[in-house]
Amino acid sequence: MPLLPNPLPWFVSGPLIGLLVVGLYAIADQRLGVSGTYLQVANFFRDRPNAERWRVWFFVGMLFGSFIAGLLQGGPALSLAYGTLGFALALSSAVS
Repeated sequence: MPLLPNPLPWFVSGPLIGLLVVGLYAIADQRLGVSGTYLQVANFFRDRPNAERWRVWFFVGMLFGSFIAGLLQGGPALSLAYGTLGFALALSSAVS
C-alpha cells in the first residue's frame, strides 16, 4: 500500500515549494534551505543561544517525517535502487 496513492505532480509541488521559499524570504528575510539548516544544527550544539531554533526544528521535522513515512510504507528497506529509475536502469546490467 503506497503512502500517497496519488502524489502531487511535479508541476504542482515544485511551484508550491518555490512560493514557500519566496514567501519566507519576503516575510521573515530568511532563506529556506537544508544546507543552512545543517549549519544551524551544528551551531545549536556549539553555541546554543545564538542558533536559529526554527531551523533546528525544521531539521528535526525532516528526520522525523522521513522516519514516519518509512514506517508507514512497511518499514525501512535498504536497496541500491532509486525508485522507478532503479528498475529502468538496473545495477546488475551496468556491472558486467
